[in-house]
Amino acid sequence: MKALWFQHDDTRGAPRQPPALAFKEGKGHLSVNPIYGCSLGCPYCINQADGVGSARRQLAPVPSLLDALERNASIARRLRLSVLDFCDPFDPTVAPVLRELLEGIAARLPRQVVLLTTRLHPGVERLDWLASLELRASVFVSLGDAAGPVPPITSVERRLALLADCRERGLHAAMLLRPLAREWTDPEALRRLLSGAQADEVVVSGLIRSPEIDAGLKARGWPVPAVSGADLEPSLQREVLGLAGEVLPGVPVSAHRSCAINRRWGLPCLVLRSQAKAGWSAGAPATGDDAPPVPRLCRCWGDVRMEAPAGPPVPRLCRCWGDVRMEA
Repeated sequence: MKALWFQHDDTRGAPRQPPALAFKEGKGHLSVNPIYGCSLGCPYCINQADGVGSARRQLAPVPSLLDALERNASIARRLRLSVLDFCDPFDPTVAPVLRELLEGIAARLPRQVVLLTTRLHPGVERLDWLASLELRASVFVSLGDAAGPVPPITSVERRLALLADCRERGLHAAMLLRPLAREWTDPEALRRLLSGAQADEVVVSGLIRSPEIDAGLKARGWPVPAVSGADLEPSLQREVLGLAGEVLPGVPVSAHRSCAINRRWGLPCLVLRSQAKAGWSAGAPATGDDAPPVPRLCRCWGDVRMEAPAGPPVPRLCRCWGDVRMEA
């Protein structure tokens, strides 16, 4: 496992080979990538900053990744497995890899939570296959590029159909509005997009900037946002959350994919659990790697009072709540 599992470095801007298994403390998911290289070439994608490009290359054989996950099942079980992050998992050219990977995970780690983030509809037959696996699968359909005046990367109609087709088969379907930026988010276009969506969740997020991403946006004729960061600027966040609540009443909206997954599958929040281990507490704090997850640590799960160590108030402890300040 040590040969494959790396603590992911978020430093951008230098071409590098990404790890086959990548985990960053606080993210809550393990990225599983036997291959990398994406043909879609989305100008805002982190792949652009990492220098991944479109050339398809193998990072590790699927059997070796499955062996590593099985040997470390006690760790993998506590995480969510995000598969084929460095390409689109529903790209037809990677279908054999996806099949081998997911069928292997289902056989070795049944009921494992897996997430797939896509801009492509794979067809109903592949969705039927995905629904038949003994996995808890969440499909995040990326539609941030369809909320404004910029040309969409792939068919918006097919992506909206994917949400509906996933729900019809009992697959967790989340509408991922990422990346959103003021410069390419039109309120009326966003309203129409939300009105046509059949989703279990809506997740909103901003844009991570880099010189490579800025250059890619300019090359495609997209305006370069003035704001950088995974969090949306507060005014845009309020507008998007308010609009989503108006158009899709009763559909949960959050700023993390992890929140949508936790809510759907009844899981504890690993992002805030890592903060609890560092000194935060809610009820009985975790005391080590083998401690049980801290229940309801995030206020998404209920009215939890959080106590901080001595020091100034900590802003934005949970991004679902926007600009929240916790009192010490």
